[in-house]
Amino acid sequence: MRIKNFRLSIKLRIALLYAIIFSFILIVLNASVLYGLKYYLIYQAFSDIQNQSDVIMEKLKEIDGVVGNIDKDLLFASSTGENMYFKITDMHGNIVYRSSSHMIDIPYDKNLNSLTKIERDETHIVYLNRKYVEGGSVLYVQVAENLKSQYFFLKLLFLLMAISDAIGVLVSFFAGYFITGRALKPVDYMVREVHTIDEKKLNKRLNVNGNNDELSKLAMTFNNMLDRLEDYFKRQNAFISNVSHELRTPLSVLKGYIELID
Repeated sequence: MRIKNFRLSIKLRIALLYAIIFSFILIVLNASVLYGLKYYLIYQAFSDIQNQSDVIMEKLKEIDGVVGNIDKDLLFASSTGENMYFKITDMHGNIVYRSSSHMIDIPYDKNLNSLTKIERDETHIVYLNRKYVEGGSVLYVQVAENLKSQYFFLKLLFLLMAISDAIGVLVSFFAGYFITGRALKPVDYMVREVHTIDEKKLNKRLNVNGNNDELSKLAMTFNNMLDRLEDYFKRQNAFISNVSHELRTPLSVLKGYIELID
């Protein structure tokens, strides 16, 4: 029964409304930031592997695509960045050079010259396959970058945003409750004053403060109502007084006749 009759106060309802609106704004803004940052990082990764593949293609041109009898580590050592790997495969699928043994198996002859992204469970990789043809030499160059550090940064940023959002929502709730309480303080005053007014205190009026705002208008409305009530009571008392005076004479006559008959 108590739960059924439970009612939220105006202050609490306004504070909750503040918190809900503020949390909605924060969620939209943070989602926009994370979404934009995610695609910026992916775009930056695409740009990096495109540049690295260009460097590798230039080095292959320098040696005319013949990589059999050269020091490959010395030639390609500076061609990879952090979390970036590449491999060179001949036309028969044999790996000519691989910068790391931890590369996942990605088809080297698919999606040529097309920047591609792989999302599989917790694996996020972007890669680019290119074909090198020079004379009788045909090679496939695959450059890939693991985005684990970028996605770790996004997860950390999401966690920090979630914590800051929770703190912001709580602060907005308590701030809204406090500000609403201060704003509705004149209403509490008017409620107390109106409760003390009865038929013997109809001459009492509410103090009107403020710059003609809604609460001051409400107070003036109460005062106008009290003016009308006081006027009605005065008229009623005057009417009763006049009626009693007018009835006193005929009643005195009737009383005299009754006493005479008695």
